[in-house]
Amino acid sequence: MANIFFHKNEKNDYVFLNGDVSHKDPSKNQLAKQKEAERKAKLLNNKDWKIIAARDNFKGVNFSYISSNSIKPEIPLRFPYNDLTVKMILYCNDVYDEVHLLFSSEPNLVGGKFLSYGDRFYAIDAKVDNVFTTIYGTIKNDNRYELVLSPRTDRDKKIKEAKNLVLQVKHFVGTTNYNFNLSNLPETCD
Repeated sequence: MANIFFHKNEKNDYVFLNGDVSHKDPSKNQLAKQKEAERKAKLLNNKDWKIIAARDNFKGVNFSYISSNSIKPEIPLRFPYNDLTVKMILYCNDVYDEVHLLFSSEPNLVGGKFLSYGDRFYAIDAKVDNVFTTIYGTIKNDNRYELVLSPRTDRDKKIKEAKNLVLQVKHFVGTTNYNFNLSNLPETCD
């Protein structure tokens, strides 16, 4: 940390050698800058997750999301799903706190229940930090490549706080596991 020379005046403000005055403790500011630099360095070295900036041209807004690398199934699937992969997508500032699983092709899951407009609801067996649970998700009729995991309980909200997530997914051609290493998941999109 750089040496900062200052003294406090009668109003308890910090007065610097160059004459600047501030009510904020400069040592805390330096510590915050150091932590931010460490966080950015960690992101640059992160091989499992990327922060992606994007633009919705229709709405004219910029947004960011966190994406995992493509994950292959633990147990390979038969043709025509032998090349199937999945990415976990977390949208920043998502008020719904959803986790999106984006498959490389239509996953053709089995065991779901029909909802309105052709949407399908699924119960997915999961292990969150080695604790067995069920997580619920929906594949919308207009986006059959994306399974949206919505936090219905406090247990589901803990996915983003976990270190490891294993999802057991039932495809038309068999059941397989997808393992996500969440230990170095970025905390924010900044």
